[in-house]
Amino acid sequence: CNVILLDREVLEPGDSAIVQLRLDGPVACVRDDRFVLRSYSPVRTLGGGSVLNPVPPKHKRFSADAIDHLEQLREKTPEKLTALHVEFAGYTELSFINLKVLTNLADKTLENAIQKLLSDRAVIQTERSDRRFIHQKTFEDFRNTVLDLLAGYHKTNPLKGGMPKGELRSKFPKIEHDRLFNQLLNLLIKNGDIEQAENSIRLAGHKVTLQIDETELRDSILKIFAQGGLQPPTFKDLCQELKTDAAQIRNVLMHLVEDGKVVKVKDDLFFHADAIGDLKSRLTQYLTENEEIDTPAFKEITGTTRKYTIPLIEYFDATNVTLRIGDVRKLRRKAS
Repeated sequence: CNVILLDREVLEPGDSAIVQLRLDGPVACVRDDRFVLRSYSPVRTLGGGSVLNPVPPKHKRFSADAIDHLEQLREKTPEKLTALHVEFAGYTELSFINLKVLTNLADKTLENAIQKLLSDRAVIQTERSDRRFIHQKTFEDFRNTVLDLLAGYHKTNPLKGGMPKGELRSKFPKIEHDRLFNQLLNLLIKNGDIEQAENSIRLAGHKVTLQIDETELRDSILKIFAQGGLQPPTFKDLCQELKTDAAQIRNVLMHLVEDGKVVKVKDDLFFHADAIGDLKSRLTQYLTENEEIDTPAFKEITGTTRKYTIPLIEYFDATNVTLRIGDVRKLRRKAS
């Protein structure tokens, strides 16, 4: 192996230091195992020591954090030693088996240490099956980062109800598993820090506040869609009718979608929620009485052209109201 001096250039005879051993091949060892270092040629003993961390990351030389971490691992108290390893692991959950290797504590001693840490809320158990843990400091870092990200998102996107969950997830590349990300989010929801609406995450209590001109635009859009019924204008036609900036119209329109007052059926086609609700009721009643419906019959119910009929029936398929079987649709609950 190579001996990497982390805090100096030379280790003089008689001195000691924390070093990293970079081995040519794997070896089996645990904390506190003793070792002797000998040179190849001439064969002589150079020194010896004991293992602080049997499975460490590759440390950079002269890294104050790395040296400080290793110095702290001289700790002998089971609770403190266990907490240090969980803290240093960050978002990498450590299991009970991992901790046995890292601490070399007897099962009962390690069990008592973990129970004490859980009782003091110094660590959080994230997985029951193989008993995995993260440190409370890691969770606090996650919490602060999420709150800052959401605050910035709300400021930048005042008309959006929240940040898409997928976008928030992308901000945490160090969290390897979606399971852990969702567990941490659920803890924040349980603590009352954030709220989730479908696939959108927002700060607790956050409400979209429209400006006066945006309120007027919202009312105009709702009136147009209410009058349009099942034959509303496309987004392009809506922009021409309102003679307003398209970006502003889309922002207000998407706010109405999030608020449940407008339904997005496809990229450029939106309907008033009341029109969709009424059509869903009539469609459900028809299928209850007739078992199935084909496209011409659905077109007759809507009283519209294929321009609207096809997107609407596909919308009901996508929202699990209907199930397509060949050329007909059935109520999904009955079909299942």
